[in-house]
Amino acid sequence: REFEVHGGGRDLIFPHHENEIAQSCSIGRGFARVWAHNGMLELRGEKMSKSEGNIQGLAEALDEWGPETLIMLFLQAHYASPMEYSDATLEQARAACETLRNRLRSGSGEDAGVRDAVCEALDDDFNTPRALAVTPAKRLDVFPDVPTVADVVPGYEASGFAGIGVPRGTPADIIDL
Repeated sequence: REFEVHGGGRDLIFPHHENEIAQSCSIGRGFARVWAHNGMLELRGEKMSKSEGNIQGLAEALDEWGPETLIMLFLQAHYASPMEYSDATLEQARAACETLRNRLRSGSGEDAGVRDAVCEALDDDFNTPRALAVTPAKRLDVFPDVPTVADVVPGYEASGFAGIGVPRGTPADIIDL
């Protein structure tokens, strides 16, 4: 039985992934319908790796930067491209979160074509930077019929961005107004 999606680092295409394909095909099975080879996370221009000792653990990164900033960092780069992990790129991602949060608060970016634009970007080799450029929110009280990223992207609510438009520290009874 084939996997729907199989992924790994671009550095594993040969020989690791080619060997997996050969082994599966040799017994009459396919391996994966979709291959997604990601670019490397880099620190000062070099691949992050335990063997090099140039890593920051996920728990430490979450404590220092928070989930929104890390998610934004990952979404701002195409999955197949190398991505620089540095204080500067994380500060840029943090600022992008704030920009997005302000857009969500102001209700700007409502557009009847947002669904098509997001789907087109994601259909283009999962182009998250382009999809992110589409304002992913609306004010339900003003534009109830305009689709958003949350309407069209499965798992968006679980992605960590669902609460990004809610100002931090705002009491729930104020949000419900």
